[in-house]
Order: sequence, then structure tokens, then C-alpha cells
Amino acid sequence: MKPNANGAPFPNAGGASVDANVRGIVISSTWRRCSASLAVDGSSLAVADYLLGQYDNFQQFAGQKDGVTRCAQIVQLLLANNVNHDVSDPLVAVQLDVSNAFCSVARQPQFDVLAGKASRPYDNGRVQVGDKLPTPRTLDKYWGDFLSMQGNASAMCFSDNQGVTHHLPCSKRGQQGDGLETIRFAETVHPSIRRFCERHLDCRVVGICDNIFIIVRLSRALSCAA
Repeated sequence: MKPNANGAPFPNAGGASVDANVRGIVISSTWRRCSASLAVDGSSLAVADYLLGQYDNFQQFAGQKDGVTRCAQIVQLLLANNVNHDVSDPLVAVQLDVSNAFCSVARQPQFDVLAGKASRPYDNGRVQVGDKLPTPRTLDKYWGDFLSMQGNASAMCFSDNQGVTHHLPCSKRGQQGDGLETIRFAETVHPSIRRFCERHLDCRVVGICDNIFIIVRLSRALSCAA
């Protein structure tokens, strides 16, 4: 973003490339908001069971009512209930926040997780083509919606505060502010965080979408966060 002559900000999008640093955070279509809300309402309980019930040391609160509050409460409880307090090596919470998470995630991994099978290697070769990927099957019925929305390159259309309409080609990322994309993002990164948790059993991980908290001893904090 940069200011115009009057000091008001407007997107630097004239003739913008595919990777232009512009992102929409409002779903302008009433039909899209309606369909996304219905999908979230119909799948949120099953997705919550999946995101919270798969692993002992990882809980993801994305897509849940009051998910932010519940996530913060769990982090506080984990820190407060530390019975083996060690002043020299205390239990700490490391917060990770993915920059432009919705706008930067590649679409192929999203479809791979939705299909439950890897189409390319992941995690430095630990996951190979054809390997099964965990996924909540409740999202299967929305495959057509995801395919129509993100199966092909599309164009994001918006008007700046000067009244000029811009068209940006989009071949990756999802729309921030879309409730169904919130669930899908959490589902996409879930297998990756799961593999991390399996390799670091001394960590407890709590997340609300792209905001991840790692609760671990200070001596292990930086190596786990890296």
C-alpha cells in the first residue's frame, strides 16, 4: 500500500503482476458469503472433532465458535499447570504467526489434503507421491465448490478509492475472510504440524488457524520453533 497525493492509501496495483502485494479481506459476493456460511455450519462440528481429537499434543481451534478465546485459555492453562517448574529452564510459549497465510498457501497441497493423497513429495521427502494424507471426510462433499473456486486461474477484481477498477490474476492462495477457507487452511497445514508434533513429543502445540503456540521448555524453544 502507498499513499496518494491527499495522504489516503490506495493499492499499488496498476498493471500488477501475479504476485502483486495486494490482498482482499472482504468477500464482496453475497452468494459466496451465504454458501460459505452454510458449508461451515454443516461441517464445523465434524471438523472440530478432527482438528482437536487426532493428536495428544496438538489442538487446532480454527472454525470454532470463540476459537480465539478457547485457544488463549488452553495456552494459559498449560503454562499455569506446570507442576515441575524449573527456574533455570522454565516452560514458555512461543507464538508463530504465518505472514499472509491465506494469500501465500499453494493450492496443490490444499487439493492433496482434500483428496487424502500426496501428488508430490512433502516434508523433505518424508512424504512421497501416493502416500495417504489425513483429512476430515466431511469436506468431501465440497470438492466441487473448491474445484470451481480454485481449480483454475482466476481474476480478482476490485476498485480503489480513486474509482479505478483493477484485475489481478490469481493462481494460488485463498480468500481471507471466507469462513470455509479458514477451515480449509487449517485442514491443509494440519498434517505438517502433526508430523512436527510426532518428532517433538515434549512439545504441546495449540493453534487458531495460522497463529500457532508451542509450549515447551526454554532450552528447546528455539530449536522447536525453527
